[in-house]
Amino acid sequence: MRISGLMLLVLMVLPVSAVGEAAAPQAVTVAQLEEMVAAGHQSDGDLARLLSGLELTQRLSPERFRRLEGALPGRRSREALLVVADLSGFLDLPAADVLADATPDAAAQKRIVARALDYVEAATRRLPDFVVTRHLTRFEDLQVVRGVDKPVTVRSDAFRKVDRSTATTLFREGREVAEPTSANNVPKPGGLADYGVFGVLLAVVSGDLRSGQIAFDHWERGAERIAVFRFAVAESQSHYSVEFCCYLAADGWLRRYEANPRYHGELAIDAETGAILRLVLKTDLEPSPLLHLEADAEKPLKRADVLVEYGPVVIGGRTYICPLRSVSVMTTWSPGGNGPVSEMHFDAHGRVRAAAPAASSRAEYSRVTALNDFEFENHHLFRGDVRMVPDAVEVTPR
Repeated sequence: MRISGLMLLVLMVLPVSAVGEAAAPQAVTVAQLEEMVAAGHQSDGDLARLLSGLELTQRLSPERFRRLEGALPGRRSREALLVVADLSGFLDLPAADVLADATPDAAAQKRIVARALDYVEAATRRLPDFVVTRHLTRFEDLQVVRGVDKPVTVRSDAFRKVDRSTATTLFREGREVAEPTSANNVPKPGGLADYGVFGVLLAVVSGDLRSGQIAFDHWERGAERIAVFRFAVAESQSHYSVEFCCYLAADGWLRRYEANPRYHGELAIDAETGAILRLVLKTDLEPSPLLHLEADAEKPLKRADVLVEYGPVVIGGRTYICPLRSVSVMTTWSPGGNGPVSEMHFDAHGRVRAAAPAASSRAEYSRVTALNDFEFENHHLFRGDVRMVPDAVEVTPR
């Protein structure tokens, strides 16, 4: 069985304004970030600019994020912190946040994994039909690189908020459908779109793992001890689907890119119940052979990753483990900025061929990273309203 359109579908519209030379983000630890925010005495705008120039080297836990967010003075700095935190979600925790408990033996590891796979198989069947409020905040950044032999960044734009929307998501019979709460809440056309967070994504990963590799990595703190396992799935076993529309192929036509790439990631598992509390999935997309650039006319995707955090919610008086938030990240490379240079040629494999030096120096490629931040709340049962209407009775006037 192959599932298309499971996770990502993007139609990217590139910004056209030039915003100057790029500055590499400053890599900081979680402790350094906390020190910067604690220093205070800066305006909302100044803190937003500071945070937008940072890149964490460790994962920011939800507890630390909430403390930092509460110390910020306004909306712009909180949005900048959200981007920094979301991008860090795919990294390892600081050592101080990891439990130093002993590694379980092979038999215990096998039992935990078996509980988790059984949990996923049964979880979707146990879920009732329900509706949930979904808040989506979308961000994008931009980098334009010119030149093939000696590429330089000529335009750069840090992450900016594209829009925020609210929709009601209906989960019914194992499928999900999102409906905007009003006409004003419809996201702008294009950008990154996700499907499958409720049930389908986790089911696909657990199915792939029956033929993949999985091993215990460490313990984390939670209501109970959380066992974190690392996994890897080969391309031949992958049912995780990514799509991109549209890219300029070597033959000059716009085409859709579709793939089921190999991927790796981690599962955070309640060791006693087998409940999945966090899923991290990172694709292993092939690197581009196009000289020094990370762009390839036939491989426009560099990254297509997702993480989902789960927790207990009460639906119809019963407690279920459901998604509480998720983050999706996609990075695309494409002939960009001002379009491809006509003097450049590509062979059948998309590699540059016989490009004149002047043409090579003028070629431009655009890298866009799209980031989606989802929050889910107000889970409640879906009930269809049925009204009995008596048969119409024909009345004859007297």
